[in-house]
Amino acid sequence: MRSTGIIRKTLLLVMLTALLPALCIIVYSGVQDMARSKALLREEGTELVRAAAFRRQSITENMRTLLIAVSHFEELGTAQIASTRAIFRTILQQTPYFSNLLLTTPEGVVLTGGLPFADARIDETLLAGARERRGLYVGRSLRDAQTGRKILLFSYPVTDASGAVSALVVGGLRADAYSFITPREEIPD
Repeated sequence: MRSTGIIRKTLLLVMLTALLPALCIIVYSGVQDMARSKALLREEGTELVRAAAFRRQSITENMRTLLIAVSHFEELGTAQIASTRAIFRTILQQTPYFSNLLLTTPEGVVLTGGLPFADARIDETLLAGARERRGLYVGRSLRDAQTGRKILLFSYPVTDASGAVSALVVGGLRADAYSFITPREEIPD
């Protein structure tokens, strides 16, 4: 009987000796795979953040370019309301990121917009920023009364021949277009 116990212990020891290196290799391989997966995930996450930042920067630059271009339209400087409204509507139809474009007096009274606008005045901070900088001013975000969507406001001054601010162009950018989240087609598989 005693010899049976010794044989069992010997067989168990032989099996453990044979399996231990294989078990170590499996554990080591798993640890290496996990490290590679973490590195790949970190790399893809960094790339996703870069893509989102680039997208945000591109949208801001597009808004700036659009407002600069629009501010030079003669119709805005002479406050031709019907022509300005038609220009703004055309732009809004072509650019789905924008919620609205408005023309205001330097004091913030809304003269016209591409779409109807509920408030008769624009926030003074947004107006003062554009007037003082004589350039693009990025304002705060708020909830659009008509759509319920959050929008980010931009403003740009319209100047007359003497360089005085005669009006302001205010653009509303849909916050979902400007957010960190990127469209599905930009997310790597």
